[in-house]
Amino acid sequence: MNYLLRAFGAAALIAAGVVGDRVLSPVPNSSPVSPANAATQTNAAAAKAALGKYTQTDDPAVLDESYRYYRDLWGRPDFRVSPEAVRAMLAVIDAPGASAARGEDFVDNHFVDELHASGFVRESGALD
Repeated sequence: MNYLLRAFGAAALIAAGVVGDRVLSPVPNSSPVSPANAATQTNAAAAKAALGKYTQTDDPAVLDESYRYYRDLWGRPDFRVSPEAVRAMLAVIDAPGASAARGEDFVDNHFVDELHASGFVRESGALD
């Protein structure tokens, strides 16, 4: 699933007109993330083409289903780190004590919470 999310991220950037590190946008110094998220919602053909490129498939059914599934997931800017995700990583890391460590001990989301509370995330255009 993580691979598909990365592929969908690439699809979003390509659909928004981002090529390499160059943003094809009339707005100087604008972030490509918000236009990319919007483009995945409105430019299904470009997003599916990029998905196909980065997942190396040309199966229309797979592309349609992948696009349908990930379209609404990609670009939801929570930015919080899930303690459950950290616990899952700790369970497979080959390091002393990792499997007994608590995910909560490695997570501090208070800065992200402050960004959300201040309205910064919404004002940036990341939440529409």
